[in-house]
Amino acid sequence: NYFGTPRAEALMEEQWLPGMRRRGLVDADAVRANWQALPGAGAGAAEALWIAVALEIWAQQVIDGRGRA
Repeated sequence: NYFGTPRAEALMEEQWLPGMRRRGLVDADAVRANWQALPGAGAGAAEALWIAVALEIWAQQVIDGRGRA
């Protein structure tokens, strides 16, 4: 489970959740709850989490311009 690693936890707390909260496209509190419940949840919960994170990473790369060289 990638989301259980220290690296994912750091990214979630320092970049992804703050970005989601600032952007307002998804409910960051719901994403946090989903993330924290993930170890005991089914595959659908992991997929929902990946979708929210992928959207935020895309927004950081495309909208915020972090993907530019």
